[in-house]
Amino acid sequence: MQALWLLLIPVMLVGGFFLIRAFMRLSKSIVELRTAMTDLADAGAALNSVQDEVSRLGASIDEARPR
Repeated sequence: MQALWLLLIPVMLVGGFFLIRAFMRLSKSIVELRTAMTDLADAGAALNSVQDEVSRLGASIDEARPR
């Protein structure tokens, strides 16, 4: 019975190590995901700005074009 307890301790230590390592990787992935989402939001805002400029350009071309 003592052998089982002695075996359980290293198993728990190794399992705890890998569990902590998995949480650290998860945390890093979450930070990278937040960064990517922020970059995507910035790109969306820039795209909306470009779309507005293209709309204004199209409207000015329509006004300047003789019919």
